[in-house]
Amino acid sequence: MGKGVGRPDPLEQRTLVSRASSVSSISATTGLQSNLTSLKNAVRTVVETMLNMTDRIQFDVISGCKQMDNSSCGLWCLVVLELLLFGATLENWSDYWSDSLYEEVVYLRMRYLHKVIRLQGHLSVDIDEVSE
Repeated sequence: MGKGVGRPDPLEQRTLVSRASSVSSISATTGLQSNLTSLKNAVRTVVETMLNMTDRIQFDVISGCKQMDNSSCGLWCLVVLELLLFGATLENWSDYWSDSLYEEVVYLRMRYLHKVIRLQGHLSVDIDEVSE
């Protein structure tokens, strides 16, 4: 997938916009259809303008996973993003998604924590190098 912009929405939905394919994938982990219109309007207003892609973004709603609690929406958005980056589409979603992933919440949290810690080691900046 090409370069994209992702922005969390306070309505517990996430969006990923790929500049290469002009597709906005919306992960509605809470399943609230009524909020999708607001999210699409926000993407049209902000992201389409930023990427100079007015009226050229196609929206795909990914509803193959649901948030089962009140605290893991971000985790599932990371999982959806990773599946999309590895080739999942609406047509082949069931080839990538398994409901057994719900049982792996602790593992997935630790996995993403480990990734962030490793990334931080590569991106950390020495405080003396930062100019004001």
